[in-house]
Amino acid sequence: MRVVHKYRRLESIPLDHGTGDRLFPVETHTVEAIGNHPGTTVTLLANTLGVTKGAVSQTLVKLLRKGLVERRPDPEDAKTIHLHLTKQGKTVFTGHAKFHARYDAEVVKALLELDDSKFMVLRRFMELTEHTLDTYLRELT
Repeated sequence: MRVVHKYRRLESIPLDHGTGDRLFPVETHTVEAIGNHPGTTVTLLANTLGVTKGAVSQTLVKLLRKGLVERRPDPEDAKTIHLHLTKQGKTVFTGHAKFHARYDAEVVKALLELDDSKFMVLRRFMELTEHTLDTYLRELT
């Protein structure tokens, strides 16, 4: 539970990743997902992030206002809108990657040092944890 509480605290701290704007992690992770999947749609983005389309839409409004994301209509289907990062959005994307490279290096190093059997045990534990959380969310909301 300590880890969960610490993660929740981190999720409430806005950071500047090089643009002068302080973004909450949900905004930054949305920028990251769009940067990793240029041209994605709201539906695909919601699936990628594991949240509702409504939650993605609320975050996108903020990112559009901040000039980090732009919408482009699909040339073949006017109903489909594709999402892309602006120049400022790419700055956030790069700054966020540098942030993780700096702070996650020790964890990544430890994971790379695990032999296959230990890694699979850890992976199975994380899958079971995710499954348990999904069950809680499905049944309690």
